[in-house]
Amino acid sequence: MAKKMILKRPSIPVPQSLEEAEECLGKIGETQNALIALSAQIDAEIQQIQQRYADQLAVLEGDVSNLLTGLHAFAESHRDELLIDGLKSVKLRTGSIAWRKSPPAVKITGKEELIIERIKALKLDEFIRTQEKIDREAMLKNKESAEAIDGVKIKQKEGFFAKPLNLNVELTISRKKAKVVEDKKSKKKKKPEHAEAAA
Repeated sequence: MAKKMILKRPSIPVPQSLEEAEECLGKIGETQNALIALSAQIDAEIQQIQQRYADQLAVLEGDVSNLLTGLHAFAESHRDELLIDGLKSVKLRTGSIAWRKSPPAVKITGKEELIIERIKALKLDEFIRTQEKIDREAMLKNKESAEAIDGVKIKQKEGFFAKPLNLNVELTISRKKAKVVEDKKSKKKKKPEHAEAAA
C-alpha cells in the first residue's frame, strides 16, 4: 500500500531584531506590490481573451436565442397535440420541452404607503408585517445597560497592522491569513486594491 505524502507547512520566519523587523516590513511591501502587479496582469489578459472571443460568443448566444424562439413558436402552435393526458412536458428524441408556472408572487402596483392604508381600512392586518429587531447601535452607545442583559456581550478585538512605506494599503492578520485593508489616511488620495494571500 502506497504511503500518503504529508506536506509540511513552511516555517514562518520571525524577525529576531528591530533591523530584521524593518527588513521584513520592506519585503512585505515588495511582495505585495508584486502580487498587485501580477493580479493586474491576469485581469488584463482575461479582458483580452474576453474581447477576442466576444464576437463568437455573441453569434452563438444569438443562435441559441433564435433556435429557442423558433422551438417555442412550434410548441405553442402544437401544444394541444403535444400535451396529452394532462402532461406538462414532452420527451423528444434529443431532449424534452415543458411548460412550468412560476410560484405565485405579489406585485405591488401603487405606492406602498397608500396600499398599507387601504389594508388597514379593510381591517386586513394579517397582510401587514411588523418586525422587531435588536438595535445594536443603541447598545454600543449604552454598553453598561446592554451588558446587563443576559445573552448580550460587547466585544472588541485588537488587530495587528503593518504598512510598508511603498504601499497605500495596510496588511493585517485575519483568520491565519494576511489580508489587505484600506489605509484610511490615503483613502482620499487613492483607492487601494484589495487582495488576500496565504500567510
